[in-house]
This record gives sequence, structure tokens and C-alpha cells, in this order.
Amino acid sequence: ESETFSLERIHRLSLQIISGTIYLQSKGLYPLTPWYTTNIELTNDDRIRLCSPTISTTKLN
Repeated sequence: ESETFSLERIHRLSLQIISGTIYLQSKGLYPLTPWYTTNIELTNDDRIRLCSPTISTTKLN
């Protein structure tokens, strides 16, 4: 099991994606932003940043 794709890392990143998506929805960006219109970036410190192309200012960690 490599560090790159450890279960712990996948779990942590998945939680960030889920909480980020819920955050976007709570801000009125509904329907729930489809994955195919959401850019998911991985920052240098191994955090998830969601960016909706339609609302390019929406970025969060």
C-alpha cells in the first residue's frame, strides 16, 4: 500500500469533497453541483479545492 493512495488519505480527501459539496449547496448553488461541472483540484498541501466553472470565484479548502 503506497502512501499516495492510502485508505486514510482517500478517506480524508473524500470527506473534504463531501463537505465541500454540501457547503456549495448550502450557499444556494443548487441543484447539487454535478461532478462533471465541478473542478476538483488537489493543492500542494494535499487538500481538496472545489471550483464550479459557472461560479469561478467559489473556491474552498
